[in-house]
Amino acid sequence: ARDVTRGELGLAPDEVAVVTVASLTPAKAQHVLIEAFAALARSVAGVRLFLAGDGPRRAALEEQARGSGVAGRVCFLGVRRDVPALLAAADLFVLSSVREGLSLSLLEAMRAGRAAVATDVGGSREAVVPGATGLVVPPDDAAALAAALGELVADGARRAAWGAAARRRWEERFTAEHMVRDTE
Repeated sequence: ARDVTRGELGLAPDEVAVVTVASLTPAKAQHVLIEAFAALARSVAGVRLFLAGDGPRRAALEEQARGSGVAGRVCFLGVRRDVPALLAAADLFVLSSVREGLSLSLLEAMRAGRAAVATDVGGSREAVVPGATGLVVPPDDAAALAAALGELVADGARRAAWGAAARRRWEERFTAEHMVRDTE
């Protein structure tokens, strides 16, 4: 599924695909993500950002990407029914929320074996182990988000190792059976 989906997304084999899956709403703060990505894209070639989801902020976010000069490297995918395939095609997952519970899309990324960069809101720190499965940054901080993304975009070996660790963490703590047992 990885190669097929990457082909459908128009990704070259050496391009790094950063993916987020969320509604396009103020709470998900994709405007901060686009600002961070624009800063990253100025110094890093071969990285693309994919936003899966839709919502009332889409037009404004598309305009922001155009205005930031990264419209050609930011792809708005709309609602996707193939999130597992999209995550398989990804190299890195990002969650830019300013308000969140325990993000289902973050858990899906962990299940897919993807390292993550997430903001320190809601249950992100419960899911992501900084320096072991991903990085956690302050919310609403484009510079910190850009730095964290840049760190992992540049290091494929670390992304792979942290992604494998994220998968193990999901298996140990976040399967439905485990979560029901903990709740009981």
